Amino acid sequence: MSASEASPAVLPGTGPAFPRFEREDALSDRVASMLLERVLLGELRPGEELPSERDLSEQLGVSRTVVREAIRSLTGKGVIEARVGRKARIGRVGSDQVVECMRLFISGRQSGGMPYVKVHEVRCMLEMTIIGRAAKRATPADVERLHRAHEEMCAAKGDVKTLAHFDVEFHRILAEMSGNELFLVMLDSIGPVLTEIRERTMGEPDHYSSAVKHHGAILKAIERGDADAARKAMERHLDESAQIWQDEDI
Repeated sequence: MSASEASPAVLPGTGPAFPRFEREDALSDRVASMLLERVLLGELRPGEELPSERDLSEQLGVSRTVVREAIRSLTGKGVIEARVGRKARIGRVGSDQVVECMRLFISGRQSGGMPYVKVHEVRCMLEMTIIGRAAKRATPADVERLHRAHEEMCAAKGDVKTLAHFDVEFHRILAEMSGNELFLVMLDSIGPVLTEIRERTMGEPDHYSSAVKHHGAILKAIERGDADAARKAMERHLDESAQIWQDEDI
């Protein structure tokens, strides 16, 4: 009998009914999947308390150990918030958790981190899509934010960390301007790697001048609402960035 076919059992005052499970291997995974499905369907909402471990184990027909393992699994994913002495509750999974998982994957890949060439390939895919949308959807307020980031970058000559920060901020603003929050999540997930590369290369005056020039060209195209010019300016910027880190053997 599958989880979806199991008849629900409910205890008074314990919230939504949960189906009973047969005992079998990896039972905690099935319990975790059932709880996750309830969250995705909106039957369990952020901030809502779950029944106690004992009540859940009785409703589901499994041991408290199985329930505990399922909750621990979902806690690690940010789906459930569990604290000692309190009932577990449904967490509020936001972009921060997604970004952090991606960052860990990238930095831990093959122990030594993911090769930068792969990160750059993803960056190019993102940035070239983002820039066209940003140029078409930019508001005067957006353009003003880009101006401020560019001015801060220009004023930070010689301060590598500040330069890197406002370089990243310029690109984050473009992602926000695209109107698709997933672009920002994906860009933020590779952000630390991009910041590291910038800090290792922006100390060279030629590299600094080049970055400022390319950002200025992108900004002017955005101001005109010229998506084609913006894409060409971004492509030149990305090509030169790739050449720099290849020359530096990063």
